[in-house]
Amino acid sequence: MKTRPSAGFFVAFPSNLSAKLQKPRGPEMTLDSIGKISDILFKGIIATAASVVAIYLTWQKNSGDLIKQCDTFYTALIENAAATKFSESANLRLAFRITNYNRMCEPLSETQVQNVLNLMVTEIPPSQPPEALNSDVLKGWVALSRIPAGQYADTNFDGAEGSSRFSTGDVVKARWSVNLREKNTPVARGDNPVIGIIEAGSCVRIDERVTGQLNEWARISQQACPR
Repeated sequence: MKTRPSAGFFVAFPSNLSAKLQKPRGPEMTLDSIGKISDILFKGIIATAASVVAIYLTWQKNSGDLIKQCDTFYTALIENAAATKFSESANLRLAFRITNYNRMCEPLSETQVQNVLNLMVTEIPPSQPPEALNSDVLKGWVALSRIPAGQYADTNFDGAEGSSRFSTGDVVKARWSVNLREKNTPVARGDNPVIGIIEAGSCVRIDERVTGQLNEWARISQQACPR
């Protein structure tokens, strides 16, 4: 007896099966993506570098302009000091200008401040003969410093080893010319005349100290500077 062949099963395959069975293109797409990313990064680096160069050039220009301004400002300080007659008010105005300079430019050293303030023209008061300025009889009151004394220019004397702290009996050296006055009262009242000048580099002994409203005062007597 012949057997009939059993019925077969028909399986339908999709028409794009061959395309799906082809080798995947993953590696090729990855290389393309890397190329695009590299291109973007390269352009970004170029743009950043260009910005940095532009900022640097702007900074260089501004720095050059600031240096020129500071040079002009410093020259004006020197010319102003050299053309000014010494007085406490002139000293205060010049010290204020120095403070403004230090805020805008590289701060002046203590030596530079001293040199600028010492350019002011000193005049010997009529009440004090020239020969008395360096004699042992020179006595009176001087302002050791302003109150508060936050800047170098606010203190008129150097104590031992450059200290700006003073005690009775100390021998101190004038940083610049300092007016010798009759009393220790505020100068603005107009009743405290100048009786002499302590020249820059001269030394005095502090015989008495008084803290006033605007100044730290000292009654002094002429003294040879310690060697």
